[in-house]
Amino acid sequence: MNPVRHRGAVRHSPDHQGAVPLPATHNPKHLNRLERFLRTAAEAIHTCDQDPAQEQDDDGHLLDTEGYGWAAHRRDRSLWYAYLPVRSHADALLTTATAQLDMLPQESRPAWASKIAALARAADTLEAGHDRLMRELREHLTGAANPNLASVDLSVTEFFDEAWPALDVWAGGGSAVTELNTTVHGTAPPPAPNPALRLVSGGVTGWSRC
Repeated sequence: MNPVRHRGAVRHSPDHQGAVPLPATHNPKHLNRLERFLRTAAEAIHTCDQDPAQEQDDDGHLLDTEGYGWAAHRRDRSLWYAYLPVRSHADALLTTATAQLDMLPQESRPAWASKIAALARAADTLEAGHDRLMRELREHLTGAANPNLASVDLSVTEFFDEAWPALDVWAGGGSAVTELNTTVHGTAPPPAPNPALRLVSGGVTGWSRC
């Protein structure tokens, strides 16, 4: 099968010639942290979707664009901080999930592989964005008598805004890791967020307007 690429690395499946077999059992602590992230993310997205700034006029235009922007910013910031404990173990989660793909019947692998690959790409995107933020902050805060705090605030705000699509991938698709684990090992997965919380009509993605 094809390798899954994430965090700039390539993880080969156990049947890949010359590759080292990958562990096929998750650390329970990693799954618990993913579970907490999924619950927190669902709550943050639901809160944003219910914000009064979502109100629209008869033509479908937002009545409070500034309020909408702040609601989305709070959502994005909450998701990033909720993701941090998962970020520490994203490689391990994805590596184990990749190994588990080879324990599935051949015909069911592509669908699962697509879900895991999407999470891997999102993790890469978040890492690249964070690296860029760190470079910008160093430029703003070092080598100057008066640090440019306004630029710091702008860089952080832009980071949260740009992180939203990748965080949304993990919020909406992170449960694939636990579901795949259940499929392979037959153990009960951690509770996943209620999808109904995110079924909001009129959104760009069909999940959330915020």
